[in-house]
Amino acid sequence: MIGFTFRVDGLQTVDRALATIGHVVRRPALINATKAAGKILRKEVVNSVTFRTADADRAIEFNMISLDEPIEGAVQTIREKWYWRFHEWGTVKMTARPFMRPGLDHGRDRAHREATLEFFETVRRGL
Repeated sequence: MIGFTFRVDGLQTVDRALATIGHVVRRPALINATKAAGKILRKEVVNSVTFRTADADRAIEFNMISLDEPIEGAVQTIREKWYWRFHEWGTVKMTARPFMRPGLDHGRDRAHREATLEFFETVRRGL
């Protein structure tokens, strides 16, 4: 399986604020923010597929890996996993045509903004 996982680190002030609002609001807010970021990153990975394929949209999906803290999500290939890795890393006779890393790099800022907006919207609804 080709994929990448992501999680948000280094947000000490947000972490302190989350400790004050409690687990009932914090957990759904983090889950919703992770899902929002995952949807954006999935779309960017699908759009960054440069080789000809008919099922890139169906073969790449976003999954929640861990609902415990830290909450993690993954964008990964689900169909013909053996085939996608040849494109991502190449072979002896075929040059690599990466699509996962360029998709992540291109969508990182937008996913971060969307996750932040979704997080604060969920906290606002929960309070």
